[in-house]
Amino acid sequence: MGWLLICYIPQWGRIISRRSAEGLSTYYILLGSLSGVCAVGNIMMLPSSAIDIGCCRTNTRFACISSLLGMLQVIFGIACFWIVLFMYVYYSEEEADAELHGRRPSLSGPDRTFRRAKRAWRVLIAACSFAFAVLLVSAIILHRFPCYAQAWVTVFACI
Repeated sequence: MGWLLICYIPQWGRIISRRSAEGLSTYYILLGSLSGVCAVGNIMMLPSSAIDIGCCRTNTRFACISSLLGMLQVIFGIACFWIVLFMYVYYSEEEADAELHGRRPSLSGPDRTFRRAKRAWRVLIAACSFAFAVLLVSAIILHRFPCYAQAWVTVFACI
C-alpha cells in the first residue's frame, strides 16, 4: 500500500501545483472510477471475503490484518483513484471560476475550461450513482437472493 501511495503522490502533486485538471482525460477518470466501484463490489460480494472478515473474530489481530491485506490494498488503490476524481472535479470547477471572474486565465481557453467543468460534474454524478446502484443491488442480492451472489460477482468481472 505504501508503493501505491508513492505512485499517486506525484499525480496529486501535479494537479495541486498547477491548480488545474488540464491533461486528465474525462474518459480515464470515468472508467477508472467505475472500474473501482466494480472491484469493491466484487470484494464485497465474494463469499471468501466474508470468510476472511469473519475469521477476525477468532484470529489474532496480526493474522486478521494479514488475511485482509489483499482486500485492503485493492480498496486503498481505489480510494487513491477517487481522490483523483474529486480533485478533477474541484480543480475543473475552480479553474472555470477563476476564468469567469478574471483571476487567472485557464491553460486551454475559456470554452474548453467550462466544458471540462461541466463534464467533471457529470462524471462525479455518474460514478456516485453507479456506486449507489451497485451497493443497493448487492445488498438486495446478499439479503434476499444469496444464491445469485456468484452470478453478480461474475457480472463485475465482465465489466
